[in-house]
Amino acid sequence: MLFNEKIRQQRVVTNIRYLQTQDAKGMQAYYFFIPALGKDHHLQHAAKDPGLYDLSEMGEILYSGFGKKPSKRDIQAIEKKLNIQIAKLFPQLNTY
Repeated sequence: MLFNEKIRQQRVVTNIRYLQTQDAKGMQAYYFFIPALGKDHHLQHAAKDPGLYDLSEMGEILYSGFGKKPSKRDIQAIEKKLNIQIAKLFPQLNTY
């Protein structure tokens, strides 16, 4: 693994966020993403505001899907894609 890849992987693991919300059409959706540097404040504000926000403007969306939470299959795909263990980062998703 190259140095840059290693740094990015460390950033993913320490900064990854999980969000359950509705998409622009009102469907239940979930997102795993990394807030852009300095955007945490904007993200907290957006979470309290009922308006629409473009999450991609606040950081990098790593994985998303529809539903109240990811399925077991989705979690396995996320873990493989990001090389992380979801259950350790987000114990509330460890229901399978």
